[in-house]
Amino acid sequence: MRKTAMLPLAALLAFVFLGEVAQAYEINGVVYSSSGRGIPDVWVELLAGQGALSGGRSLQAAHPFCYLIISCRRRHAVRSFRRIGGSMRQLITLLLLVIVASAVCGNSLATMQTSNTIMGTVYDSDRRPIPDLWVEVLDEANAQLGRTRTDGVGRYSFSRLSTGIFLVRVASDGIHISQTQRVQIAPSAGASGSQIENVDFYLKSHSESTSTSPGARGTLFAQDVPDPARGAYEEGVQLLSTDLDGGMKKLNEAIGIFPDYYAALARYGFELVKSGKYDPAIAPLTKALQVNPKGQDSLFALGVAQYQLKRLPESTVTLTKMVDMAPESPNAPYARYYLGMALVKTGKPAEAEPQLRKAYEQGRREIPADVHMALAQIYGNSKHYKEAAAELELFLKETPDARDKEKIQALIKQLRAKAK
Repeated sequence: MRKTAMLPLAALLAFVFLGEVAQAYEINGVVYSSSGRGIPDVWVELLAGQGALSGGRSLQAAHPFCYLIISCRRRHAVRSFRRIGGSMRQLITLLLLVIVASAVCGNSLATMQTSNTIMGTVYDSDRRPIPDLWVEVLDEANAQLGRTRTDGVGRYSFSRLSTGIFLVRVASDGIHISQTQRVQIAPSAGASGSQIENVDFYLKSHSESTSTSPGARGTLFAQDVPDPARGAYEEGVQLLSTDLDGGMKKLNEAIGIFPDYYAALARYGFELVKSGKYDPAIAPLTKALQVNPKGQDSLFALGVAQYQLKRLPESTVTLTKMVDMAPESPNAPYARYYLGMALVKTGKPAEAEPQLRKAYEQGRREIPADVHMALAQIYGNSKHYKEAAAELELFLKETPDARDKEKIQALIKQLRAKAK
């Protein structure tokens, strides 16, 4: 017999009418949870008098009474219902009982089915945790179910998930390459009904995914480098993946031998930015750009470091150079995002708006959802209320678990009212 049963009103009415005309009954339907989801693996039995009827068998006139039994897994909440004749009063009673039973069963199952967790840690390729990265979980249809940032030690967590297939995606911050993993949570055979899936990420940086050194893309830059400096640099690059401190020492050694060694300066500064050591990164990146002013990745890394250190006027100059030089480069969307945010914070909303819009256009969900809050602020202050409301709606769509969700929804209503 099918493992589904809860009769919608239309199905019940059809059942009664056909039963009285043809003297034969057929019961079919779906068991729903209180949230409207179909519930799998629920046993349904049909009994006549004192015995069970086999699946698919018609109930003849000799069996005017039958019971529909819905049994929930694990907790085994059971409800029985008697089907008598076809009076409207009896029909309404049956309908109410079915609804109550499905709610009882559905609530217990829904609780068990939404108690799963996906959690993990995001590392770089050197197994160092990466803080403050956006992580999102999506369903099979690519619809976002949740979004969060990694904490100070790179951890993230999504709870209250059902069983099924999910996609967990770590967004790029402009330094590290985004990554997505597929996760399947199967129904648990245990008594608790909840599962925890640990999914860790190891992100490569853009420099590790290309054969060119950071800062060298876009324009060929050649130098006559002394052999000892070149040897130290190459050894340092090799060591970075297994011994970060040793690799950084070798890069520093190469710079000591040849202070104008562009590749060594760019890589040394880039690795410092990756590690969140923004202040020490300023000097080597500045020197690298003195040697090669067209190093686009060095411009990007320096602009990010200046932004994080709240040196906003300097950051806007550096990042403006970068996006003007390489408007379609892989780092351009993130450069525009940081540039736009710096312009907002320095009181230049008119200049910030096109940069933020272009950042989202180029990067989409790679770009932090804060871009929508910044654009909403710009549009709201300039009395473009419709556009401000639209940006806040996009923010909530991309950040469904936002802390101030109710306040933002109320603000959207106010902005919509003002736009009329």
